[in-house]
Amino acid sequence: MAEPEAPQDVGWAALRDRPPDAELLSLLESRSLDSLDAGELVDVLAATKRLAVRCEALGLAAADQLRTVLAAMDPQAESDRNLDPTTVAAAEAAAAWCETRYRASARLHLVRSLTTELPQVWALVRAGRLDVYSASQILDLLASVTDRTLIPELEDQIVRRLLATTASDASRASGFGLVGTNPTRTRALVRRLVARAEPERTDEDFKRAYARRRVVTDAGDSAEAAGMGTLWLTHSVDRIRAIHHRLGLVARSLPAEDPRSMDQQVADLACDILEGRLAVDTCTSLLEEGAPAAIRPTGLRRRIQINVTVPIQTLMGLRDDPGETLTGEIVPASLARRLAVDPDSVWHRMLTDQGRCVELSTEAYTPTTAQKRTIIARDRTCVGVGCNHAADTCDIDHGRAWAVGGETRETNLGSLCRSHHRSKDGGGPFHLRQPRPGTFHWTFPSGHTYTTTADPHPEGSWIDVPEWDLPAGPNDVRAGLRLLDAARRRQAARELWAGPRRDIADRRLQQWRRETGEAYEEPDDAGTDDHLHIPVEMLESWAA
Repeated sequence: MAEPEAPQDVGWAALRDRPPDAELLSLLESRSLDSLDAGELVDVLAATKRLAVRCEALGLAAADQLRTVLAAMDPQAESDRNLDPTTVAAAEAAAAWCETRYRASARLHLVRSLTTELPQVWALVRAGRLDVYSASQILDLLASVTDRTLIPELEDQIVRRLLATTASDASRASGFGLVGTNPTRTRALVRRLVARAEPERTDEDFKRAYARRRVVTDAGDSAEAAGMGTLWLTHSVDRIRAIHHRLGLVARSLPAEDPRSMDQQVADLACDILEGRLAVDTCTSLLEEGAPAAIRPTGLRRRIQINVTVPIQTLMGLRDDPGETLTGEIVPASLARRLAVDPDSVWHRMLTDQGRCVELSTEAYTPTTAQKRTIIARDRTCVGVGCNHAADTCDIDHGRAWAVGGETRETNLGSLCRSHHRSKDGGGPFHLRQPRPGTFHWTFPSGHTYTTTADPHPEGSWIDVPEWDLPAGPNDVRAGLRLLDAARRRQAARELWAGPRRDIADRRLQQWRRETGEAYEEPDDAGTDDHLHIPVEMLESWAA
């Protein structure tokens, strides 16, 4: 039997023979990318990946060491959940890494768990051979193992399998190459090994996951486009598939001339049914046999429960500047106008100056409803460093305590999520002041200072028409908007009739003529853009 052919030595071999250190970085920078061939560029990709993993592991180790240093500085702080070293280290790391405290806390927990529970996996990360995300997946899957004495053996099997596969044949001999298993395959590997070690745990895993069934929304950076959002429903696979199957059957029973695609029909049906606007009275088995879906409107009306700030010029159709939600998701002009004319939406007119809310005050401890709306609109999110909690879910907190003379006015009020509220009021080393309305200065235990301020609200400008009268109030604007919306709907209907609907009617007319074989002579004014002449006989056949 012939020996297998040895892999050809191509690329930049010197990169493969070095660990991810400063010398490797210097070697990478010693040559211009323009001078490298395809094989060498691939080795550059692998080397930079190893360096990135090594640097991230070093940062995680530094954060863990910071927690140790803080614990040594104040041994009594462990008893206070707001001042314990892990919480303080997470706050410091979040500010330094420019990320949320939740994510920084999760990363601290990750490095602590890896170093104590999976030292071999952590060693691969520190060596730049296994990315942090894959390591976190291994940790998550092993967390559900009930017999913890099996963890060392499972870790040993996982590491051996990972080291048996490297990113390329050429990097195997050096011992520095990346493992050749992506996160998805790594998860599959760990699942198989755990299932073999504890065959009975599959059902237990399902029960735990079933207890966490939930609905999650996202209208942020992961949305496809401005004004769009995503809804995740997590439930047992049978119900998820049954829901999707039923929605598809109902959508297929809609009229064939519906201009929407199947995906659009399913999405619209799901929204209408969940909002309670439509009900389907036909069981799934009949739908599967081809029975039409009995769809009926429920008569219920929805109420808009979101905070959207929109320039008044956009609402009046003078401009198309988009609006924004509290957390900064873009609301395109057309969507903003549609929300504005909804009869169940609630308006609050708020005076602003260059995108900033004008101040209100009260002598009572509790802010007034108008003040709360103003603070929420001004801050938009929690004023904590790197925090993205929407302001309408936060506490309206006095910067200087009301009991010691702090006033209930915008210059002394701010939106704080419960976590940042506890940090500020815990009597610890976190200090917060508000030198200007909406501008907050934080001082952290390390002595570092951070300034947070919300983005200004969207603004519009008035058209330059001398006789233009500004609207007197929300009711005047609403009345004008409804007239404007009615005009837009009529124009859209005309455009739709001139397009897809006219084409559908024309095709059905031609089909009727072919089936009946009847000659039909169109009037002299037929064929205009606005009219399609349909014979009475055809309408009667449709009615029958």
